[in-house]
Amino acid sequence: MSEALAILRMGLFCPVGLDAEQASASLWAGVPRKVETSIMDKRLEPIVMGHFPIDVLPPLVEPLEDPKLGLTALQRRLLRLAGPALQEVLDVDVVEDAVPGEREPRFSSKVLPHGLAPLPPLLVAGPQPSPGRAEILTGRMLGQLALQAGVPVDLGTSRVFPTGHAGFFEALRHAQTQVIGARRAELAVVGGVDSYLDLYRLARLDQEDRLLTFGVQDAFTPGEAAAFVLVASYNACQRYGLKALAWIDAVGVGREPGHRYSEQPYLGEGLAEAFGHAFRELAGPAQPVRLVMAGLTGESLHAKEWGVAQLRNRKRFADPLRIEHSAEYTGDAGAGLAPMMLVAAVLGMRQGTVEGPALVWASSEQEQRGALIARAA
Repeated sequence: MSEALAILRMGLFCPVGLDAEQASASLWAGVPRKVETSIMDKRLEPIVMGHFPIDVLPPLVEPLEDPKLGLTALQRRLLRLAGPALQEVLDVDVVEDAVPGEREPRFSSKVLPHGLAPLPPLLVAGPQPSPGRAEILTGRMLGQLALQAGVPVDLGTSRVFPTGHAGFFEALRHAQTQVIGARRAELAVVGGVDSYLDLYRLARLDQEDRLLTFGVQDAFTPGEAAAFVLVASYNACQRYGLKALAWIDAVGVGREPGHRYSEQPYLGEGLAEAFGHAFRELAGPAQPVRLVMAGLTGESLHAKEWGVAQLRNRKRFADPLRIEHSAEYTGDAGAGLAPMMLVAAVLGMRQGTVEGPALVWASSEQEQRGALIARAA
C-alpha cells in the first residue's frame, strides 16, 4: 500500500480553456471545440480536430529557436502547449532582471515553500510513438520544457514517460513510490502533454480508418492538451503548511497483452488489472466510486475494456454512477487526456458540480493501462 498524494496545484491548457478553472467549467458545461483543419484526409475532406489556432500558443523562448537543436514541428508544438500549464501549476512570476537568452529558469514560483531543496522533479507523459518510430517526447526535452515555462524543477530526477494515454498513471506511480515515497523529493510536478496535429500521425490514423468523419464509425476525433498537478505527501503538507485541493488515494497500472498492435487476442485484461490494483491500494473502508472520468475516445476497443473492468469491480461503483468522457468535447488529447480529466474531476468535486470519489482511467495504444481514485480534500 502506497501513501496518498495531495494535489496542491493544477494547470491545464486545452482547446476549451486556457487555464484550469476556465477549461473545467467548459468541460462540465459540455462546451465542444472541434474544428476543421487545413489538412485533408484520403477522401479529400478536411480533418476535424480539437486544437488551438496557432496564434493562441505562446512563442518559443529565444534559445529554443536555435535550428541546431533539431526540434521537429511536433516537438516545438509540445513545448508551446506545455508552457502555460506548467506556469499555472507552479504559479510563476517573471524575474524582471533575467538576462534574455540565459538557459536558466526566468521565473520564480509563489507555490513552492521558500528554500525547498531539492526542487520537485518534472515527470511528464508524452506521445506514444508508432511501432518502429523514434520517441517524440525525449529526456533531453525536459530541460527545454523547464526553459520554455521558466519553472524551477530538479532536472536530475525528472523523467519522461512516452507511453501515451496511460503514461500519466505511470508518472504518478513513479512519484508515489520512487520520488516522494523514496524521500528523493517532497513534492513532484506530474502531468502530460500531447498533440495529434502532426502530418505523420494523422496520415497513419487516416490509413487505418481511425479518423472520425461523418456517420457511425469506429473512429475518434484527434485533439491536444497539456495538464499538470503538483503533488506532495501528507507529511510535507504538515511541514510546510500546504493545503490540499484533493487527494489521490490510489494509482493502478496494468498491461494488456492483446493491445491494438499485438497478435494476441484482445480480452480487456489490462484495464481490469489497473482497476484491481487501484482498489486494493485503498486504505480502510472505501466509499463507492460515484464519478468515472473515462478514457473513452469513440473507438469500440476502449468501450469493451471499460465494460470488462467495470463488471469485474461492480461492487466498487455506486448506483447511480456518473460517467464522463472529456474527449467528446476536446477530441482525444493522448497523453494529456488523463491529467485533463483529473483536473476537471477535482474542480467539479470541490465546486459541488459532481459527487466523488472519482475514478479516472485511460488506455494507451500499446499495452499500458492506468487508473486512479481521487477525492476532494
